Amino acid sequence: MHPGQHPIDDDLVRRLIAGQFPRWAGLAVERFPSGGTVNGMYRLGDDMVVRLPLVKSGAQDALMERQWLPRLAPRLPAAIPEVLGAGEPAEGYP
Repeated sequence: MHPGQHPIDDDLVRRLIAGQFPRWAGLAVERFPSGGTVNGMYRLGDDMVVRLPLVKSGAQDALMERQWLPRLAPRLPAAIPEVLGAGEPAEGYP
């Protein structure tokens, strides 16, 4: 994949959720198969997704999206998912 790619697995996602979003700690976590190479995607419960950057540049993309998508959403013809939470580095995940 990418040099410097961060290893992510279900257990890491569970620990990050439990530590930063305790209200969702008991929900199921399941890797979402994706062909993307910038973000790891995990289903959280029945109706949420956790997206974790696999490379440092992906973190910058996520910050920019959190800033701009809410501003653009009212002007777009398609629904834009709402960000329910934004985590911080922890549990060995930078």
